[in-house]
Amino acid sequence: MRSKEDAEDVVQESFQLAFVHLQSFQGGSRFSTRLSRIAINASLMKLRRKKHSRDVSLDESAETAELSFRHDIEDHSPNPEELYAHKELQRILFGALNEISARNAKSGQAA
Repeated sequence: MRSKEDAEDVVQESFQLAFVHLQSFQGGSRFSTRLSRIAINASLMKLRRKKHSRDVSLDESAETAELSFRHDIEDHSPNPEELYAHKELQRILFGALNEISARNAKSGQAA
């Protein structure tokens, strides 16, 4: 498959296909033979799909195989401090809402 990741993908896909189509297995051959055939077909299909697509590395220059500068991709996810502040705010709000609900339930009002 030319790469470990592609080989792992094909193995996983082969086992998934074998499981999905397990009920159609007649037993005319050994199961390992059928699984091998599924893996070969999955490999060929992946190679055909990959032939039409071109992988471009973010770390290598298109003209040479030398490492070029790394492209920094900005991470827009919240930092740990922002996550903690958000969770703390949720905790406070839920606590206040629960307290209001409990007070309303004691006084017989609907929340």
